Amino acid sequence: MTKYNPRSLARLLITCLSLCLALWLPLISVQAGVLLDLVNPPGQNNTPYALTFNATLPVTTLALSGYQQPAALWTTDNGVFLNGAGANLLSPIWTYSPAASGADAYVENDGSSVPALFFEGTTPGSFDTFYQFIATTVGDSYTYQFYFSNNPLFPYPSALLVTVDDFAVDVPEPISLALFSLGLLGLGWSQRKVRI
Repeated sequence: MTKYNPRSLARLLITCLSLCLALWLPLISVQAGVLLDLVNPPGQNNTPYALTFNATLPVTTLALSGYQQPAALWTTDNGVFLNGAGANLLSPIWTYSPAASGADAYVENDGSSVPALFFEGTTPGSFDTFYQFIATTVGDSYTYQFYFSNNPLFPYPSALLVTVDDFAVDVPEPISLALFSLGLLGLGWSQRKVRI
């Protein structure tokens, strides 16, 4: 009967588990979706937008980033709605992240339940950002609706970026992971040294 060194078996087990983990970890990702990317949009007033996204986790971050120099661009009547209807899921409070250079953005009451967002800025290409965390249901469809305006007299340079982010984990089926692990164990077992 062949005896196996417990240290060798432990190393083999750790190697197999490490390989499984190394193959599984890249499946964890941040799902970022660009809903709208406007660069130097023409001057306009109250252009309606309805941007749809599907939730992959119970919490989704909606972020609006922008700049406009030398005037302003803004969004009014901001709202996120389940299946495009019902109650507005946005709160009246936005979290603000200033641009690295030339930050100049603010909120203003527009008469709706969620304030308007104004982006000015003094450095083209340096984005101010407003964001909110939204409670969502996995698999459901949501619509972000708003009116967009860009100063018609001085529309350039300017940009508005609307994104949604959530953390998603693509987990392989347990049986697939188990079979893969057994295969690696078998491969390691077949490479063992046989002592006579």
